[in-house]
Amino acid sequence: MDRKVVTLFSDSPFVTEGLAPLSHIDVAYETWGVLNQAKDNAVLVLHALTGDSHAASHYPGDLSGWWEDLIGPGKAIDTNKFFVVAPNVLGSCYGTTGPTSKRSDGTIYGIDFPEITIGDQVTVEKALIDHLGVGHLAMVIGGSMGGMRALEWGYRYGAIIDELAVVAASARATAFQIGLSSLQIRSIELDPNFYGGRYHEYGVAPEEGLSIARGMAHISYRNSSELDDRFANTAKGGDRSHGTFEVDSYLRYHGEKLTQRFDANTYIKLVKAMSAFDLGRGRGGVVAALSTISPKTIVVGVDSDELFHPHLQYEIAIGVGENATMDLITSTVGHDGFLVDAASIGEVLLRRSEVLSQESHLDRIVASCAN
Repeated sequence: MDRKVVTLFSDSPFVTEGLAPLSHIDVAYETWGVLNQAKDNAVLVLHALTGDSHAASHYPGDLSGWWEDLIGPGKAIDTNKFFVVAPNVLGSCYGTTGPTSKRSDGTIYGIDFPEITIGDQVTVEKALIDHLGVGHLAMVIGGSMGGMRALEWGYRYGAIIDELAVVAASARATAFQIGLSSLQIRSIELDPNFYGGRYHEYGVAPEEGLSIARGMAHISYRNSSELDDRFANTAKGGDRSHGTFEVDSYLRYHGEKLTQRFDANTYIKLVKAMSAFDLGRGRGGVVAALSTISPKTIVVGVDSDELFHPHLQYEIAIGVGENATMDLITSTVGHDGFLVDAASIGEVLLRRSEVLSQESHLDRIVASCAN
């Protein structure tokens, strides 16, 4: 792993959209490939909710990244051609300033870390790109929460982006997504070890609450048919009388796994940022905002996604208009298909030049939406 950290906003404090100042921001990031002399071959890769900067391996034997099938020499995002940058998002706990970071007085922010937005995260990512000397972006690509940020990039900075790739995302949070997220937050806050978000002061963590939150999220990341095919109503050990089912064990496993690597306050802040996302807020609505996105836009959905249903990606493609293409990848797993079946996303990107050279895509998008 080749993670770097840079400190930004040292000269002038960063101010969130909620008007909270941060004296400086550390940003963890990783890069692959080489920036060319024209400084226009960069690809910005944006991770999802609990992801990090390690999108792909750097050398043989390195830990595989979360988009390993997509990024690397000869792959769809070819590191022999592109300078790939994957930053860890503002508010995270993997090296970029967030709730687990220390303030100037040496104390941990914890729950006092300010509320942040997708827009705040993009502002920090743009500062990193400027710091790296990138003048133009060949592509901005992200999935899920990363796809939300990609849309914000397209709206704000479309003039410096050749292609935008939005994967398994939406232009605004839906009531279903917000409701599910609110239940996750409540499960963390009700954990007796939460202590109003000040659990660091007590040397504990709300692990059970975070584990339950992750279980709720994870079941929405998968497809209901896939879960039934895998687990049905099978009881653990074959005994239903105790009410312990295989699917419950599966969700507990994923919940407990997250508690070993992620912070509860961080989870809350990032989930709230996703829930608050609305590309059209203050911009005349989602349709108006999407219509101003100028880069060629590749929209990719997962056909079995029940959390970010494909109709949400169709809305993006239709809103952007003739400059957009829409593809659905086939996956049995649901929303997590954007990670599990990343090779299929690569196939979409590899044929993008042929598709984007077509004169008009709107009729095809509308026809696909009707099917």
